Amino acid sequence: IGGLIIFDGGVPHPFRWQYRANTMEIFERMKSKESKRRQRREYSITECTPKDRLTLAPPQPGVPPYVLEHIANTSARMLKNKDGSLSEKWVWKVDPNYGRKAGFPEYVNKIGLPEVVLNFQTRVAVVFGEHSIVVGKSTRQYMRHVLGENIPVITIPAAGHHCFLDQPLACVAAFRSIFAEWNRSSTLTGTGKLLPRLGIRAT
Repeated sequence: IGGLIIFDGGVPHPFRWQYRANTMEIFERMKSKESKRRQRREYSITECTPKDRLTLAPPQPGVPPYVLEHIANTSARMLKNKDGSLSEKWVWKVDPNYGRKAGFPEYVNKIGLPEVVLNFQTRVAVVFGEHSIVVGKSTRQYMRHVLGENIPVITIPAAGHHCFLDQPLACVAAFRSIFAEWNRSSTLTGTGKLLPRLGIRAT
């Protein structure tokens, strides 16, 4: 892996989860709700379209309607009748077992920890939206504190959690800048290990 970009995921402060008495209760409730929501459901095209049912999580105002319509239409498929013809029913393309395979508790307790991010033996960058609900002010301050100066933390101006929906060009510019820097010069890992630029193969 040449590098890893944490895109509006953030590294939450451990106090937010590890020192709350009802943390596991909250996680279990979230997991149960996620499991029920992911059960495949059929919809009639005469009653509602994919765009009618699409909701962003978390909600984010200001996303152009045509973008939401494109996402909805490409995220659904029509069902077929027994004779192979298209029916009037459609379903989301989502894996109904998604909620059982991975979840937020696993991310918080195993992946999104400062020591894990700092010990990645590859290039790492963090990119998030200025108005992100997920990566709030306390999380941003905490990331800059624990990740140090070796891992770039980049803010996409005027963007929410779903940065690529309301500020796509700014996201592309940020990614291109990161890739260009990784290819142009040597990079430090979170622990200070020097990695050669991507254009040079390790011997």
